[in-house]
Amino acid sequence: MRSLWRIGSRYMLTAVLVTLLLIAANFSVFLYWCYQTVREGGENRVYFGRERMEAVSAQIILEDGEYRLSPEGYGILEESNFVWAMLVDPEGNVVWSHELPPEIPLHYELADIAVLSRWYLKDYPVGVWKNSFGLMIYGFAKDSFARYSLVSDLRTLDSLLSYARTALLLNMLLLLALVLILAWRFYRSLKPVEQGILKLSGGETVELQEKGSVKELARRLNQTSASLREKDEKLRRRDDARTDWIAGVSHDIRMPLALITGYSDELMHDERLPGESRWKAEAIRQQSMVLKELVENLNLTSKLEYHSQPLNKTIFSPAVALRECVAEYYNQGLREAYEINLAVQREAEQERICADRGLLLRLFRNLIGNSIRHNPEGCRVMIALDSVGDTVRCRFTDTGQGIPEEIVVSMGERMGKGERGSRNGK
Repeated sequence: MRSLWRIGSRYMLTAVLVTLLLIAANFSVFLYWCYQTVREGGENRVYFGRERMEAVSAQIILEDGEYRLSPEGYGILEESNFVWAMLVDPEGNVVWSHELPPEIPLHYELADIAVLSRWYLKDYPVGVWKNSFGLMIYGFAKDSFARYSLVSDLRTLDSLLSYARTALLLNMLLLLALVLILAWRFYRSLKPVEQGILKLSGGETVELQEKGSVKELARRLNQTSASLREKDEKLRRRDDARTDWIAGVSHDIRMPLALITGYSDELMHDERLPGESRWKAEAIRQQSMVLKELVENLNLTSKLEYHSQPLNKTIFSPAVALRECVAEYYNQGLREAYEINLAVQREAEQERICADRGLLLRLFRNLIGNSIRHNPEGCRVMIALDSVGDTVRCRFTDTGQGIPEEIVVSMGERMGKGERGSRNGK
């Protein structure tokens, strides 16, 4: 959950930053456009032609009762974007003109002047400038400008700014809500993927719906799950076949071993045979028992390794189990050449463990039996049970000939350890 939340948070933060960057970029482009438009438009605009209207108006002169424009004034007109110009005297008559269209009137009332100064004159956008002789009117090309009259009081302008700030805040809140909704939807779409990964890591089958923004990821998880399931099924069939084969071989070996053990026991107790022959028969019986135990251990190990042998766990005392195992050896007639000593620490008497009692007794018997079988001349087996913290420790040692050097080296290599252990320890 936390990992998905971190992913969703990163995506949400990224979305917010991208959105803010996009807004800033758009605002910057708008400002740049305004600047370039003003710079390039220059005097193409009515409101930015004031200097040239003033310059031309200053070049009007009155000579011999006739109004004229100086050559310098004509030069300014040629360089400007005025398509025509005229001078209206205080009585409303046109006393001078330049390129005046035929539809333009030559006399104006006060109301006409008031209207044309704010709007248009015969669809021509106009600019007005007052000089010492009257009113200079400049005409621009039709359809070149749009003129509007906007009148507002200061309170309205103040409220407009307040509304603009409120609108901007609401837009930002709406944008943030949109980002949160998108992040939450992305988080919800990723949540099944996380659960699928957890199931997949636990060995469970994953079947996700392949839809939404994570459709491709869900499809790949489903493919991986199907592939792992197929491999697990192949491994299970292989393990079952191996377990069945080992169980079959173990079963087939039991019958010849039973015959060998039975006949050797009869020969060992046959008084008609010489002592050496009976000793050989006893050796055959002992080795048959060893071989039988090895086959049983192989079968049990195979079942445990491939989970064919269920564990029957119970809570019991390891001290009682050890005493039971030692007593079995003495009750079966332990030879005088062997001695088994059991030392149980006082604290270990109260310890209880949860395990398969039958398998643990089998382990104890194998350890004691190994010491007896590999030391035909006799030995003393020491068993110590003690408690160290939360751990119950059981140590088996003997006074026999020890493990052969080549076996110690082989075991060390397999276990990946450099230490070779004690030759007298089991």
